[in-house]
Amino acid sequence: MIEVTPKVYLLAETKLHAGGVNDWLEELDGLEVVDHLTGTDPESLIELAARRCYKSFRPGLNPNVTKVRENSREYHKHILSSRHGRVLEHATCTFAFEYVSRVFTHELVRNCVGTTYAQESLRYVRLTWVSVYRSALQTIRMRCRCFGLQRLCWRVNRSSWPTFFRLTR
Repeated sequence: MIEVTPKVYLLAETKLHAGGVNDWLEELDGLEVVDHLTGTDPESLIELAARRCYKSFRPGLNPNVTKVRENSREYHKHILSSRHGRVLEHATCTFAFEYVSRVFTHELVRNCVGTTYAQESLRYVRLTWVSVYRSALQTIRMRCRCFGLQRLCWRVNRSSWPTFFRLTR
């Protein structure tokens, strides 16, 4: 097992935040995908979200992926043909939660009506290590406050965020 610290990255608010995207991709060892991103910011967000689900930023990152599409147009065609439509919703406001438990993400998904999620697939991505979470909720709470996530998401969906706040206390 590897001890990890949960992290939150603000990736975009309809417009890409290059620093957040680069930091996030560097953390995931997928920075080289930036060379292949083309299109508008919303199109790039959609592609990044889909690639995160399958850890397909580059060959070998996911043992199940031996080659990746290097053409954004072709990648988007693949998203549509495989009916992975949920990632199309990422063209609004996007945060990346890394090194958090499945319990945490399940609570987010379960209680946040009107928002969308892309999560690494355990069907298509082989686990190569297991995380140990220390003070996970405290760390996430601190990072979320730094990004003003509470205020932003409160405006997005006032009814569901009290559950999130209970999780992060």
